[in-house]
Amino acid sequence: MDLKREKAKFLVFLITTTAVYLTDNLNLLFLEFSLSLLALIVFKIPLRFLKLALYGNLFLLFIVLSLLLLDFEKNLTTATAIFLKANTIFALSNALIIPMGVVKFARVLNEIGVSRKLTLLLVLSYRYIHSLREEYGKMKKALACRGFQPKTELRTYRVYGYLLGMLTVKTYLKAREIYKAILCRGF
Repeated sequence: MDLKREKAKFLVFLITTTAVYLTDNLNLLFLEFSLSLLALIVFKIPLRFLKLALYGNLFLLFIVLSLLLLDFEKNLTTATAIFLKANTIFALSNALIIPMGVVKFARVLNEIGVSRKLTLLLVLSYRYIHSLREEYGKMKKALACRGFQPKTELRTYRVYGYLLGMLTVKTYLKAREIYKAILCRGF
């Protein structure tokens, strides 16, 4: 039952984002944007999910402002449409997709006919990226414990190069372990 609801949410997401993408009418885009904000309220999305919206909107504002600086009158509707479309799709993904989680999202993708290998690749990549981030955090913490202060000098670049090299080596070793574990499970 739960998977059917998540599948329905994903299909609604696909249909609505396609409709938003194909819409050029600004009035309709304002309506779609308002409805996507309403979806955030209806689904009671925590504010921590919306923190990413600030970072995405900084880049989006750069694009919109550059369009407006080139030719304000000609590009005003285009810039507004880009801003509304991007924020509508982002709000819909925050309301419908992100709360699902990666594993449930992969199950939904598998349920609608996406290749099993692709969905497994999605789950393993997510798990592996999370593991890499933890390893990077440990290494950065070790640098801080040794009193490393980043500056704009050659030593800092060398230390970051060593850090990247060690992260690459650890990544390779971890990938070999995961590959062996996957082979043992019959994949």
